[in-house]
Amino acid sequence: MVDLNYALGREVLDVNAVQVLATTYIGIVTSREMAECLGWPQRQFGFVDIVELATDPAGWSRYARAKPEWGREALLAFTYPSRSSTARSVLCTLYATAVGRLAAELTIEDVTRPAVVQYVKRFQSAVDCYVPDTLDLNVKILTSPACGHFFFIAEDNLVKLYQGKVAVPVGDKRLPKSLDREMVMIYPKEGAITHNHSAFVVNADFVSKEQAEAARSWIGFLREDRQQRSFMQEGFRRTSAGACIDPLGSPFSPCTNTPKTAIYPDKINPAVADAILRAWE
Repeated sequence: MVDLNYALGREVLDVNAVQVLATTYIGIVTSREMAECLGWPQRQFGFVDIVELATDPAGWSRYARAKPEWGREALLAFTYPSRSSTARSVLCTLYATAVGRLAAELTIEDVTRPAVVQYVKRFQSAVDCYVPDTLDLNVKILTSPACGHFFFIAEDNLVKLYQGKVAVPVGDKRLPKSLDREMVMIYPKEGAITHNHSAFVVNADFVSKEQAEAARSWIGFLREDRQQRSFMQEGFRRTSAGACIDPLGSPFSPCTNTPKTAIYPDKINPAVADAILRAWE
């Protein structure tokens, strides 16, 4: 939404009047046995550790508990930053990590720093499974064997995979399929990426006062307890006061998992975000 204001050169959406409807965290998702092989949950690890593993010629052979069927190479999956908001958030976080500052503090000059460029290129070279967006990645995760070992996805996405809400191609049809293995959400040591699902009222001549008021009423409705409970059943975290509800059909629940550190990539300067996206492409 910030990018939209930047692209149009005027404030069509008031980012200061945003109402968050639901939120979720992006983390590193992998199979439980792979996570435990790396020392999880006792060991903290993050983006940099996964990239080091994925670019190490020794790969899984460094770990005694690794299984032969995994192969030597640790496989990393990623989506197109030009299409996937998840990938854009991860990419902005990688730049912030490389510079050592918050995403909101990044500058255009940071994007072209040689050390930063090298850091991001190393990540880019580690990607084995590169697909357009999270919907495509869902199918790849459910495919046997999966195209990757490590996936950067949001909590609600993992819940939906467990709940069997993702359809995969079967012949000439698409049928729902559930995860056939246990996967875990690892919150990176650098911080879990916050993804807010927000509502705005459009500030434009074609929006009447009545429409704006209706939009505000709709936003208020979605923040009521009943609707917030519905969001939680889809794997999201509520944003209004009330009890947390475990999503049915999923052994993973945001209610019992809270990251220690949160990252807010949506606060990045839109001009910097644009430069980061162009550098990746």
